[in-house]
Amino acid sequence: DSLGGKAKTCMFFHLAPEDLSYAESLSTLYFSQRVASVAMGAAKINAESGELQSLRDGLDRAQSECGRLHHELECRTNDLASLHNRRADDSNAQLEPKAFAKMTPIVPGDAADVSLAK
Repeated sequence: DSLGGKAKTCMFFHLAPEDLSYAESLSTLYFSQRVASVAMGAAKINAESGELQSLRDGLDRAQSECGRLHHELECRTNDLASLHNRRADDSNAQLEPKAFAKMTPIVPGDAADVSLAK
């Protein structure tokens, strides 16, 4: 299966003339004969199908949309944080004068000063 497609196959083998290498040389010849008998189909051009290209386009669109939404979420989070900080600053500014207005000053020797001392 791996010899098909656009691949060209070339095999080199070595035969040793020594008597000790006879079995190895014979095995190599049998293997090369099997490789030579492998029927290879016609070369194919590896073209992407229309469906695969459509899926790639969809993935690109989804990644782009994800990036856009992530940016929008960051912007809205920053806007919300600044609004929250502004409201907190406004409420603190409004509460401080009211809190101080309700306080009555304590004069030394006053009845309020004596009750706090106990």
